[in-house]
Amino acid sequence: MLPIMDKSKAEKDVFADALARGQLGVALVDDGLTVARRLGRLSAWLPDEGEKACSAPLLLHMEESLAALKERGGEIVLPSMRAAPEAPRVTISIAWDAAARGFVVVTAPDHGGDQIDRLLASERREKQLLQQQADAAAARLRVEREKAQEEAQAAAIANERLRIAHDLHDTLVRSMVTLITQSRLIARKTNDAEARVALAMLDVQAREGLQEAREAIARTREERRDLYDLRRIVDGFSERMGDIAVTVEFGFPSAELPRETEQLFAAVLREALRNIELHAGARRVRVALAKDAGGTRLLVEDDGTGFDPSAPTPGHFGVTGMRERARLGGATLVLDSAPGKGTRVTLSAPAADAAPDN
Repeated sequence: MLPIMDKSKAEKDVFADALARGQLGVALVDDGLTVARRLGRLSAWLPDEGEKACSAPLLLHMEESLAALKERGGEIVLPSMRAAPEAPRVTISIAWDAAARGFVVVTAPDHGGDQIDRLLASERREKQLLQQQADAAAARLRVEREKAQEEAQAAAIANERLRIAHDLHDTLVRSMVTLITQSRLIARKTNDAEARVALAMLDVQAREGLQEAREAIARTREERRDLYDLRRIVDGFSERMGDIAVTVEFGFPSAELPRETEQLFAAVLREALRNIELHAGARRVRVALAKDAGGTRLLVEDDGTGFDPSAPTPGHFGVTGMRERARLGGATLVLDSAPGKGTRVTLSAPAADAAPDN
């Protein structure tokens, strides 16, 4: 019998109430280290009455420590711990009671430990949020850097083509204009009939060459749209990945898109195909381009391994980058995927007259 059973009825009522409300747990372990009594749900971490106390995970290998406690007296206070993963933190004190010929084991809630756990959990959530914000910022920087690189590349190509056009105009065109002028001058001054005929033929050929040169210069000045040609991008992927069956469903040429939309679709398409190439292990890929009154849609889907879009991927910003590009371009990107279920990327750009102010 526990010594406290000899207390007054009022004290017994307070004790029973504390046990019932989970404010306290009390147990008696006899000198054979067998659980003699176990009171209160906080003591549920101990084995049932009649079983060995040291079979409890919190008391494993404590036989020698309990024997020493019996000899010298005092108490053993176990550090704050959880008896089970979802259980509240508790503190456990063990003392030898000579009158009861057993060890009194008192279990009490450790509210301070729970508060520390909550603070640590809050700190972990805050760090995770900061990391997500840092990842998002890094992804935005990556998107902006790639966009700047693409624009710089396009500008460099345009400048080179313009330089070539100027060179053609300053050399070939001027030379041919001079040739035509001189041949006509000679034709007016000569009395040789055969020479006049030859000069007339030369004039015709020179004027045809001049027209072709001017047309070539005009084409050289035109912007290179092949950098953003969606079909070229898909064809390049198909050539690299010869073991993947690629289906292309384009309802119209991508050159019909506004320049900004075509560039956005090209950037997202490259990233989606790059992810398939590096990670998906797909056997079939489908790329579709369609438009209606509401706008234009680009679809890229594969039958690969798929993934969880909500799971963090430290160091990988492909998906985040596509979303950032879509947002900055006034479009909407929807990504459907699950482990083992493949991936579908849908990029939707509103019609020009329905595009939001950005």
